[in-house]
Amino acid sequence: MRAVIFIVLVTAARAFAQLPQEAACEVAVVRAPDDARATIEQILASEHCTTSLQVRVIPTTGGLYLIATDDHGRVRERVVPDATSAGVLIASWSADDGVAGSIAPPAPSPSTWQGPPRVPYGDTFHPPSSVVPEGVPEGALDGDDTDAGEPPPNVPRPKRFLAFGVGLGANSAYGIRAEVDVLAHAGWTVGLMGFLTGQTMRVDDPAKFQTLDAQVVDYGAAVTVRRIVRWADWHLRFGAGLGVLASTVNLDQVAYSATRVARGSGTAAALWAEGAVFLGHSIGETKKWELEIGPTASYAEETWDIADTMSTLTRQAGSFQVIAQLRRGL
Repeated sequence: MRAVIFIVLVTAARAFAQLPQEAACEVAVVRAPDDARATIEQILASEHCTTSLQVRVIPTTGGLYLIATDDHGRVRERVVPDATSAGVLIASWSADDGVAGSIAPPAPSPSTWQGPPRVPYGDTFHPPSSVVPEGVPEGALDGDDTDAGEPPPNVPRPKRFLAFGVGLGANSAYGIRAEVDVLAHAGWTVGLMGFLTGQTMRVDDPAKFQTLDAQVVDYGAAVTVRRIVRWADWHLRFGAGLGVLASTVNLDQVAYSATRVARGSGTAAALWAEGAVFLGHSIGETKKWELEIGPTASYAEETWDIADTMSTLTRQAGSFQVIAQLRRGL
């Protein structure tokens, strides 16, 4: 009797061992933030499933946007508040072969059926919904998943910038400037600019038989209106500025006679106008820094009454400089 019981037990054990076992949960999280991935994989480690899934987890303003594709080509998507909710929901999807909310693929014709559609690991994925949840960055659902990590960020480009520049021009001219965008809309900006320029020039006065060596320093403030056109990381920025200019001039008045030498100085203020064109490029991946360079042409009309020389000096001409600027997004 004992031998019979032993034989029955052995036979039952072998039969049980040959029964099909429940498959391990095959859920591939091919894209997710690192912290969410760790939480989801920890939850899935203690679960069983009947349906393999490929899951993508995209951060949004409302939490986490989940997209899961199973072996039959069905797609499930949901927005959940946190990683724990995402793990529980993904586990329920993988344990149910026909959960509500999935999007079934169109039925293939018998002549073209080649097996269930499955998105290969690393291939481009296109979301099933025509409306992507709010907060998903543009392009976050495109591209490959080979990094098996967080999607590359779609960094928004600042609309307003703060710029610092230096310039060189004719007549030993030099200059520094700062400009800030106050308003920005549809590629147009309105800003404020302050600048300091200096130059040295030789002025001949045949009427008085004299030559003037003039050192001019300009201080100015202006309102600017610019238009910016972008393509990829390049931009073209052009526009005009209108403001006020205050200038000081120091003269060395040297006559043709070596016995006549005089010096004098004066100040003047006037309206000032400028036109500028800049070509620039973004620096780094944050798109908050830009470098640009371009020509500027300005005009101001000033008259100085020069002390100690009993003379008047008038400047009625334009000034040309090439400006290089570093811009920082606000």
